[in-house]
Amino acid sequence: MQLRSALSLGSVALLFAGAASAQDAPFHASFRDRFDVGGSTYSDVWGSGTTAYIGRFGLNKVDLVDVSNPDSISLRTTITVPSPNNGASAQDVKVGQSAFDPSKTLAFIAYDASGPDTFGIYDVTNPNSPSLLTTVSVASMSTSHNTSYRADGWIATCNSFESRIALVDLSSYDPSSPPATITSADYVLSGLGSGFVHDIQLTDNYLFVSEWDSLQVWDVSNLASSAPTYLGEVRGFSNHAVWSTPDGRYIASIDERSGGALRLWKFTDNGSSITIDSLDSVTPPSSGLNAAYSYHNPVFFGDRLYASSYNAGTIVYQIDRTTDTFEKVASYDTSTTSPTGFDGCWGVYPYLGEDRVLLSDLENGLYVIDFSAVEFVFPTARPTTVAPFQATTVQVNIGTRGAKVLDGATPTLHASIDGGAFTTSALVNLGGGIWEATLPALSCGSKVDYYFSAEDTGGESFFAPAEAPGNVYTAYAAFNLTTVFEDNFNTNKGWSVSNSSVSNGAWERGTPIDSGMNPNLDDPRDSGNKCYVTENGTAGASVGTYDLDGGPTTLTSPTLDFSAGDGIVSFSAWQASSVADAAHGLKVQVSNDNGSSWTTVKTISGKSGGWTPHTFRVSDYVSPSAQVKVRFRISDNPNNAITEGGVDNFRAELLCSPAASSTFRNGTGINASCYFATAPVLGEQWDATVTHSGHPGATFTAVEVYAAAGTGPIVAGGEFLVDLGSQRLVQSLQTATGTQDVHSFSIPADTSFAGTTLATQGVILGGAGYELCNAYDIVVGF
Repeated sequence: MQLRSALSLGSVALLFAGAASAQDAPFHASFRDRFDVGGSTYSDVWGSGTTAYIGRFGLNKVDLVDVSNPDSISLRTTITVPSPNNGASAQDVKVGQSAFDPSKTLAFIAYDASGPDTFGIYDVTNPNSPSLLTTVSVASMSTSHNTSYRADGWIATCNSFESRIALVDLSSYDPSSPPATITSADYVLSGLGSGFVHDIQLTDNYLFVSEWDSLQVWDVSNLASSAPTYLGEVRGFSNHAVWSTPDGRYIASIDERSGGALRLWKFTDNGSSITIDSLDSVTPPSSGLNAAYSYHNPVFFGDRLYASSYNAGTIVYQIDRTTDTFEKVASYDTSTTSPTGFDGCWGVYPYLGEDRVLLSDLENGLYVIDFSAVEFVFPTARPTTVAPFQATTVQVNIGTRGAKVLDGATPTLHASIDGGAFTTSALVNLGGGIWEATLPALSCGSKVDYYFSAEDTGGESFFAPAEAPGNVYTAYAAFNLTTVFEDNFNTNKGWSVSNSSVSNGAWERGTPIDSGMNPNLDDPRDSGNKCYVTENGTAGASVGTYDLDGGPTTLTSPTLDFSAGDGIVSFSAWQASSVADAAHGLKVQVSNDNGSSWTTVKTISGKSGGWTPHTFRVSDYVSPSAQVKVRFRISDNPNNAITEGGVDNFRAELLCSPAASSTFRNGTGINASCYFATAPVLGEQWDATVTHSGHPGATFTAVEVYAAAGTGPIVAGGEFLVDLGSQRLVQSLQTATGTQDVHSFSIPADTSFAGTTLATQGVILGGAGYELCNAYDIVVGF
C-alpha cells in the first residue's frame, strides 16, 4: 500500500536506504530546476498560476514554490498545518478557484492525521502569505488522504483506512467570511468495498473511485438535488489511483504493489448502464538498477497521460483514439538512489504547461521538467490493409505541445517493403496541421512497415511511433481478403487444450468472470461475449484464487488451410502477471505441419491485463500450407506469481484471392504433351513454353489464348482445346529455336483482371502443316 501516516519515519528511512545512482537518460524531456529544503521526504504536488505546492510526507508541512521562472525556482513560504497527533502527514494538496468568489484561490490540504480533522481550507490568493480559513472535521473521515475539487464548489474526500467517501458542498462558501469549522458532509458514501478508498476523481458527471479491490464509477451530475448514484465497477488488485480524460472516454488506474501496473480503460455510459472495457496495461519500467517497483499516480492532460512511477520518474503516454491503445512518448527519471520500493517519483502536475511540468520525488523534492514535444495525432485510423499496385495516402496531424516549434521542412515518411531498407519521402502539408504521406505501391501479399518523423526548430527529432524504428506501423496489400477461419468463441469450433504440470488455471472457454487480474469482459472489438481464459473461477473470488499455477497450459487452433496463398492471423490477447518477465508471458506460436514443429511469433509480457490486438503474416514465420495451426502457451512455473491469460476475436485470412492457377488439360489425349504454362500472376511475367525437340521440321511455335475452353474439332494436326467461337485474345508466334521456345507476356498490375479465366494451347508449325499440343486453363490472380 502507499506510504501513509501508518508508517513510522523510522520505517521510511529503511525504505529509502541506498545511495547508488539509478537514473535513466531522459526521453524527450529536459531538466529545468529542482527545489529541496533538505532533510525531508516529499509527497504529492499541485500547481496554480506561478506556484507549485508540494507536501512533505510524515510532516505537517506544504511548501509553496515560486516557479514563475522555471529555470530558477525558489521557496515562497511553507504552510504548517495543524497537527492533531503525531501521525499528521500533509500528503495531498489540491488548489482551485472559489466557486463563490472566483477572485479567491483556495488550497485544500488533506491532513492524513488519524485524528479529528479531515482537511484544511487555505486562502492562497497571495501565495506568499497563505492563511488557514476553515478546518473540515467530518465524522468518520479523520484520515483524509485525498481530496478532489471541482469548479462548482463540490469537494470529495476519502478515508484511506476505510471504504468511505464524503462530499461537501462549498458552492456558497465565502472565503471572506469563512466558518472556523465544517463538521458535516452533504453526502457520505460508506461500505464501498472490502478494502479502503485510496483515491478519487470528482468530475462534472462522474465520481471515479479507487477502492483497493475495485474501480468504481458513481453518477454525481446533480449533487445539488440528489445523492450520488452507483453505476458500476470492475474488480481491482491493489487499486491505488484513478484519473479520466476530460471527456470521460478513457480512465487510467494504477495498482500500487510490487510490479504495480498502469491500466487503460474505455468508459461508456449507455444511459441505463455503463461498460468499463480493459484496453491495455503496462508494468513499471525498469529504471537504472533494473528494479522499478510500481506506478503511483496518473494524470491526463488532453490525450497525454502522465504517470509517476516509484524508482522510474514520470513516463508520458499518448492515447491513439483510432485504435484505443497508448504508447510511451516521453520520460524523465528522478530516482538517484538504489530502488528499494516506495521511493522516487510520487506525483506529477502538467497543467502549468508542458514546458514546466511539476514532478515530486520523495527523496529529491520538486522538479520542473520540460516535456514540450512535436506531436503526431491520426485523425482517422491508419490502414492495416491496402489495395495492391497503387499508392495509399495516410494523413497525420502534426502539432506541438509546450514550447516546441515545428520545422515545417522536416515531416517525413520512412517506408520499408517486405523487410527491405527504409526509404524516405517528404510529407505534403495540406494546411490546418494536417500532413499527408503516400505509402508505396505494393504487390498483393507484400507488407509495408513505416513510421513518421519531424523535427522542431532546435533540431530535436520526434517519431511516430515514438520509439521508431524499433516500433513501426504495418500494412498488408490485400485483395478480396478471404476468411479461412474466424472465432469469437461463442461456440465450440474445435480448439484443443493440453496441460503440463498444471494444478490450477487451465484454458477454458466461457464468459469471463472478473477477479481483478483476469478479464471483466471479453474483447470489446468482437460481437460475442465469450473468450478463452485461464480458468474462470467464481464470482467474488479473490485475485489469485483461480489463476494459473504450473504449466504450460496450451490452447491450439483447428487446422487452418493456407494452401491457396499467404495470409494474416489476427487476435486479441490478454496477459497479466504480478511478475513482469517473459517467463510469465503469453507465447504465440505457429506451425505449418499440423503441430509437428512450432515457430514462435511473439511473447506478450509486461502487462497486467487489457485486450490488445495483434496481427502477423504467416509467411514471416513459416511457409503457408494446408496444415497451419496457431497455439497460445502460458506458464506460472515456478509458481511465484499471479498469472492470467486470454484469447479472443481470432481470425485467419487469405490476403489475396483468387490465387493464380494453371491447369493441364489434354481432351481425348491424342495431342502431344508439348506445352507448359505458368500461373499468370497480376503484375508479373507469364511464361508459356512450347517444346519442339521431337519435331525437327518445326519452323515456328505459337501460343493461342482464347476466352473459353473447348473440346474439338479434331483435325489432321490434332484436337483443338480452345473454343474457336470465343474471342481470341492473344496469338503469339515466334521462330522455333533450339528445342523449346518461351513466350513471355506481362500481366497488368490491374486488379480488374483478377479471376479472369482463359484457355491456352500450344502449337508447333512446320512445313505445310501444324501440330496441336495440350492446353492449359489459366486463372489470372495472385
